[in-house]
Amino acid sequence: MQLFQQAFISGTYLGGCRYFPPGEKEAAYNELVLLMGRAEKELKLVTGELNPEFYERGWLINIWEELLDKGVRISAVFSDQAIRELGKGPDFRESHGQISALKEVHPSNIRLYCAPERPMAHYAVADGKHVFFEDEHGPHEGRNAFFEYDSMDFASQLSGMFDQLVSALSEREILV
Repeated sequence: MQLFQQAFISGTYLGGCRYFPPGEKEAAYNELVLLMGRAEKELKLVTGELNPEFYERGWLINIWEELLDKGVRISAVFSDQAIRELGKGPDFRESHGQISALKEVHPSNIRLYCAPERPMAHYAVADGKHVFFEDEHGPHEGRNAFFEYDSMDFASQLSGMFDQLVSALSEREILV
């Protein structure tokens, strides 16, 4: 995680890195969509509530659909508690209808895991080499966002964290 800290200290770019401060949330979202679009085999994602205000946007759903059509495996961990706290209701199909529809069409390529509490670290890893990482924040709070492309070391660390998290949650997988 040392490179992540260096990026915050030194500015916007560090080689293949990109940094967005809290006031540039929309720009960071756009960069996250670009990172997701780079996935060729696998996308791993840990988020708080899989916020429908972002994850149910048409253009993001289109990216996920394109990835799934190419055979990319998408795995996401999020908190159902956080969804309820946002007032989106306990039924995932109700709050995330488009993602639910994608899961029905691509049942073997999209895996959704429900954590009992909101995950502290939020990040994404595409193909074990492209990384997105946010600092700790609550729902709808500002946060620093960091992206690194073609980084096997940082991606390997986050991918390992993801695998450990999923192995502890596999019994709680959401089946939509």
